[in-house]
Amino acid sequence: MAAFFVAFTNSGGNQLYTFATVFGVDIPVQWTAPGFDLNPHDLTFFNNAVWFDGNTASANGNQLYKLGIDGSVTKWTATGANLDPTDLTVFNNALWFNGFNAGQNQLYKLGNDGSVTQWTANPGAGIGLEPFNMAVFNDALWFDGATPANGFQLYKLGNDGSVTKWTSIGTNLEPEDLTVFNNALWFHGINAGQGQLYKLGFDGSVTQWTANPGSGFGLEPFNMTVFNGALWFEGVTPAHGQQLFKLGNDGSVTQWTDIGTGLNPIPVSTAAGDPDSTPLSTFNNALWFSADNPSGGRELYKLGADGSFTFWKDINPGAANSNPHDWAVLG
Repeated sequence: MAAFFVAFTNSGGNQLYTFATVFGVDIPVQWTAPGFDLNPHDLTFFNNAVWFDGNTASANGNQLYKLGIDGSVTKWTATGANLDPTDLTVFNNALWFNGFNAGQNQLYKLGNDGSVTQWTANPGAGIGLEPFNMAVFNDALWFDGATPANGFQLYKLGNDGSVTKWTSIGTNLEPEDLTVFNNALWFHGINAGQGQLYKLGFDGSVTQWTANPGSGFGLEPFNMTVFNGALWFEGVTPAHGQQLFKLGNDGSVTQWTDIGTGLNPIPVSTAAGDPDSTPLSTFNNALWFSADNPSGGRELYKLGADGSFTFWKDINPGAANSNPHDWAVLG
């Protein structure tokens, strides 16, 4: 077993790295060196390999790559001028992703046999279906997809391969941050100018769960993470900006913090500019956040199992930021 990660050097750009043990110490070792900035991202384990979106430094732009169990790195596709496979998600013994070809973003499937198939040809709003924000729930793959008339709506990929537009709410529901909690799928949705919390029930029903006015544009629930029997997220308050909110397993929504004029709590596992809801932000029976300290700087905070929210460490003292993110738990 080996761990791989992405790191940047001025000489080689973004490359894959792993660890070598030297005299009992794990030393980072550059694994790829193709002579250009490979820029691997969206690393996803499937079928005994790690798949990722990488640059080809050629007319093929970004394509799908495979990191095999033997450590070999293979450019797997050569589709169009820039396939740019993103949102790689495992479902029903296949790897699904958003891919770009001939001016359209569509849903693609990497089969267990290694075959790659464009799965949809929905015209969307002119630039394709644009399937993003994928999440597996209730034996289906759900995602945010474009429609010609209703903007972005919630779609369902069934285990039989069928693709169904599930909602027709407003002019652009734009479901994001799809997160499974308490036998339901929760997401951020927009209607009538308000970003609110929505629930997709196990029976397929879709319900707007909150009506908090936030700061005029709604509650705007983002960066959802499940911890200690609740769903935690960043939401907007009228007076104190973005604070931490809790959705209890009874369906209640509570503003949990009231710190400064904008706490902006983001789980530390969230890569910069790439929100996720992985459990990697949990460690030692706590959920860890990057948040704005009223005294200055973006620093480390801890949400304890008892519900306490504590400023934990001023890593970069004073007004400067330490901006803790891309957290990983080893062992």
